[in-house]
Amino acid sequence: MAAVGSKRKHSLVDYKNLNALSSVVLYDTARKVKGKFFEVDRLIEKRKVGHNKEYLVKWTGWPMHACSWEPEDHLTPDLLRTYEKPPKPNSYQLELAGRHFYHAMLTSVKGKSAAPVDVQIDFDVQRYL
Repeated sequence: MAAVGSKRKHSLVDYKNLNALSSVVLYDTARKVKGKFFEVDRLIEKRKVGHNKEYLVKWTGWPMHACSWEPEDHLTPDLLRTYEKPPKPNSYQLELAGRHFYHAMLTSVKGKSAAPVDVQIDFDVQRYL
């Protein structure tokens, strides 16, 4: 039985403000970033491992021997799109690649060495050719 004359205590909680809060504010459910992220210079090659695709990634500021195979889900859709449909190189890039090739072949023909010739051609031009 309730006691006669007992009063209900007022709560210290402001229910209007509590109701206005969002669960996003109360709980941070965002995915935590673990590890470091590095900038991708370009995708060089693609291979299939099982049912998944992996891409050989050239990292910006790192030498070619530091390239690594990364799964498709680690890369952005824009990056994958530029690999599948590369942009056409401009006329300056094509002319520069032609001059490098001409100079390397001329040096090889004039020399007496049977060593292989290394020609510096941009990756975009190489994929275009």
